[in-house]
Amino acid sequence: MPQIINTNIASLTAQRNLNTSQGANATALERLSSGLRINSAKDDAAGLAISTKFESQVKGLNVAIRNAGDGISLAQTAEGALGSMTENLQRIRELAVQSSNATNSDDDRVALQQEVKQLMAEVSRTASETNFNGRNLLDGTFKGTFQIGADAGQTVDVQISELTAEKLGASDQVGVSSIGTDYGISNGDLVLNGVQIGPSSATDDTASTIGGDASAIAKVATINRYSDETGVTAFANENEVNGSTMAANGGTTATVILNGVSINLQATTNNNDVEKAATRQSVIEAINAKSDQTGVVATDGGNENGVILTAEDGRNITLTSGATQITEEAFGLGTVHTAAAAQTTGTSVGVYEAGFTLVANGDTKTINIEGGDGTGTGDLANTGLTEGSYKRETSVYSTEAVTVTSATAATAARVTNVAIAEGDLVINGVTIGASSSVDDKASDTVANSSDASASGIAVAAAINRSADDTGVTAYVNETVVVGVTGAATAATAGDSIGIMINGVDIGDVVSQGDIQKDRAATIDAINNKSGQTGVMATDNGEGITLTAADGRNISVALVETGAGTAAQGQFGLSETVDGIGAIADGATSTLAAATFDTGASTTYSTVRLESAGTIDIDAGSNGTTGLTDTGFARGEYGGGMDGTYLKDVDISTFQGAQDAITAIDNALKTVASQRAELGALQNRFESTSSNLQITSENLAAANSRIRDADFAAETAELSRTQVLQQAGISILAQANQRPQQVLSLLG
Repeated sequence: MPQIINTNIASLTAQRNLNTSQGANATALERLSSGLRINSAKDDAAGLAISTKFESQVKGLNVAIRNAGDGISLAQTAEGALGSMTENLQRIRELAVQSSNATNSDDDRVALQQEVKQLMAEVSRTASETNFNGRNLLDGTFKGTFQIGADAGQTVDVQISELTAEKLGASDQVGVSSIGTDYGISNGDLVLNGVQIGPSSATDDTASTIGGDASAIAKVATINRYSDETGVTAFANENEVNGSTMAANGGTTATVILNGVSINLQATTNNNDVEKAATRQSVIEAINAKSDQTGVVATDGGNENGVILTAEDGRNITLTSGATQITEEAFGLGTVHTAAAAQTTGTSVGVYEAGFTLVANGDTKTINIEGGDGTGTGDLANTGLTEGSYKRETSVYSTEAVTVTSATAATAARVTNVAIAEGDLVINGVTIGASSSVDDKASDTVANSSDASASGIAVAAAINRSADDTGVTAYVNETVVVGVTGAATAATAGDSIGIMINGVDIGDVVSQGDIQKDRAATIDAINNKSGQTGVMATDNGEGITLTAADGRNISVALVETGAGTAAQGQFGLSETVDGIGAIADGATSTLAAATFDTGASTTYSTVRLESAGTIDIDAGSNGTTGLTDTGFARGEYGGGMDGTYLKDVDISTFQGAQDAITAIDNALKTVASQRAELGALQNRFESTSSNLQITSENLAAANSRIRDADFAAETAELSRTQVLQQAGISILAQANQRPQQVLSLLG
């Protein structure tokens, strides 16, 4: 080996090894001081990435555990309030039972009612004021989502029903009744909770002599074949046929064919005048003598209603004349047709069909009724049902899309068929008065196109004036207009369109030549004046949706200021469909608007009826046309309901106390059901919290194995590197002395 002094190889080697040991020593010191094996990405890049994910998961889980704890607290708060409410309801029930006793005087019952009022006020206060962190829990407004996991989508939806005195008391069993029709159910006529119901068959009704496929018995049998799929059971209603107002003269003998059985009738006369009461009794006895053959029982309805026929099992009642033609008014029977007319092909003359009731089973909370693509005459009308969604707790019925007259007829005759006129509508036997524009201060009349008396606000007000008598409350739905972007010629940049909504000039919207931008500009322009119009605009993906939350009329007019008619659709309010677009849940009346080339178009809101019991809708003195014009359909809604709202409970009378017992029982059932849901929710959150803690613990342990320092190993490493440093320094000192040894060669 040559002897050199310019390069000290041994020193360089010692320095390199010393630097290495110093680096290892620094790493050991860092790990021991921080407690972490990975202090930067250079320590373990893959390990750091995995550890970061674990750490994120653990932190998210820890927050989710706190969220679950908050959920438990919220459920406990609500459940505790319901416990207090239950005690008050139990006390009200005790008072109702006490008031039902005959030993109580009227004054005693009034005194008991005073306590009921105070307890009811406390129930209302509990429902309206129970809150958690400022959010009301029992007034029906609480609906929220709890994040119970570390990742998106790991949530629990929580909704608490409205438990106010205005809602409690109705039965929680949803039902809806049909009216009798002359037609059987055909394929495609009825879709129930998403399930298409097959055709009805006369083979299911061995009791009805004519029109068996249209009977309630046959329809019920058909619907019940699908009960497992729909969650709905049908029951046949009694079939009742009212008699006629009796007259003092007419024939004294007659023969009728009742459900295929011949019955001879004899009128009782006095000086050739019919003795009404005696004749009714004679007719009743003759009919009831053959009830076992006909399935029909006759009862006395008085001079006005004559003889009432009832088939308890819901079979059809067929009433035709026999050998001796009958004068109905003399015998008090309803319309009696000739046998030939009753057998006419395609008709059911002389046949009276019963309706039926649908009742939800078990946990089924909604009955959704839709019309299909049926081939039978009338489609859904064949069933006697009305399209809609019927829910638990309250009987709910909404108007159909209301229809108004054409522009020309409405302008000339000054009529709007959606306004309620006296005699148009009867609810639960009470005639509803006329709707008035006085009740609607929000809807604006624009160029004769908007009738405030026909608005949902005015219609609801008219119905609510009779609420105490009907037991039905009307609510106004949102008014919604869905506009669509026109498929016609697009506007070019610089074109413009003028918009007027509810009499307010929105201004001109100038096209930028782009559909999305033009739609956004239109929305901004409309919303900038929503305080004046009461209308908000949103993008529905295909156009613009206009919404009036308070149910006021929405009148829209478009005017060409720079865009051609064909290009107006680019702004999202196409006037090619019903004046301004596809109309949702309302009616459009396109009338002349002198100041606008395209005219003004008005959409009316619909009305929702709610009741603790049945809602029976019928035509008034104006007939079925007047009823149809209001948007309501004849029928009985909420057929499975009974009860009284708590707010209407009054035990100051015997009957009121009886009704109160039913209402309180329904309320207690509803409250108990909600308490059970809240209890189950608490248990779920507690289970979730426990599971999250275990998961968090395991992930933390896994993260520790990756990232935390092993103190035993790191201490040993520290000792090793310290020794190496000492040795390295010593060796480096010796290596630095080696060039000195070469000097001895110089002598």
